[in-house]
Amino acid sequence: MSAHLAVFSVEGPVEIPFQASMAVCEKLKSLFLGSCGYHFGKFNIPSHFSGHSGSNAPIREQNTHPYYLPVPDSTFNVIKQLIIFHRHDYEHNEENICDNINKLIDFEAGITWNLYLAYNGKLNDLPLNELPLLKPFLEPSTTWRSVTPFLKSRHLRIKRSEKHDREIYRHALERELSKNISFELENHGFTPASRIEFVSNHLLYPESTSNYCSDFLKEQRHHKGARMDYGHSIIIRFSSPVAGPLALGKNSHLGMGVFSTL
Repeated sequence: MSAHLAVFSVEGPVEIPFQASMAVCEKLKSLFLGSCGYHFGKFNIPSHFSGHSGSNAPIREQNTHPYYLPVPDSTFNVIKQLIIFHRHDYEHNEENICDNINKLIDFEAGITWNLYLAYNGKLNDLPLNELPLLKPFLEPSTTWRSVTPFLKSRHLRIKRSEKHDREIYRHALERELSKNISFELENHGFTPASRIEFVSNHLLYPESTSNYCSDFLKEQRHHKGARMDYGHSIIIRFSSPVAGPLALGKNSHLGMGVFSTL
């Protein structure tokens, strides 16, 4: 199956911080679903576009629905482009779904950003040299590094006996996260990783930005008496080059767990 890609350039009176990725991608998702409702009819949006079944339950194969991903500038500080990535062969009458998406509005702040459709078509036909900001997220590579935090998508089975020593707990955490990442790679159709590494200080790539995993979540709070998981910075190595986009884990369809080539 081929993949469809829509690329939007973002322009407005103020720049959007890259740390606001999830909130921005949530808005982009709403715009896309609104456009799908106009195209198919509000109650007739196919499940592979909406991500939900007829009973409104999330579909099991969630990697088949659209992914809304942020593209930062070369400094990884502000969002310059947004992409909608979809592992789906668009039929001719589906190709204009993104034509109605042209504005991103923050109603609370009263700010509007214009969205310009820079590309809309098959991923394999993308003129990558004309969109250089996309290269680190799409070009094949053997090494990929977190630029937004990886959030675990499965329960981590850490034994009680492994929680009382900091070093033992760290190894147990990395063991379980490695299993989670391996599951995600298989679920998304990628080849198995040859090595998975963890960045202990939770800095995201490139480290010159001083972007930490916790900077990307909308709220920092305690959940049921325990501190929430703010995500992890990961380096994934493959034995042969793998093409992107690479987005894994919880909320990966909303800009979390995004990886870039080094």
